[in-house]
Amino acid sequence: MGKLGKWLEAKEQSPQEQLASPSSIQETLEIHLGSGVYVPKNVLWSASHANSPTTMARRLLLGVFDIETLLKSNLRGVKSKNANPGETKEPLDRIKIDAIMRMY
Repeated sequence: MGKLGKWLEAKEQSPQEQLASPSSIQETLEIHLGSGVYVPKNVLWSASHANSPTTMARRLLLGVFDIETLLKSNLRGVKSKNANPGETKEPLDRIKIDAIMRMY
């Protein structure tokens, strides 16, 4: 079990922290303590069982951002090398990206 798996287990054992999490239909957990970035519990479980850091990051990205945001954005908001030449995309939310990167 990796670092994320241990963290997820600890979160499950401390119900007082879960009471402070935002309520929704699906139970959510904070990605990194104090980040204010929440994802569904099943996304954290799936990311913690990923076979590689790349897969883990992709699963977290899909849990944090909606697909429309991911399609029109990139990490830094620079011109895409693969899309239409000269097309500049919006940067992804830095706070959310930092929370994902802290998982490593």
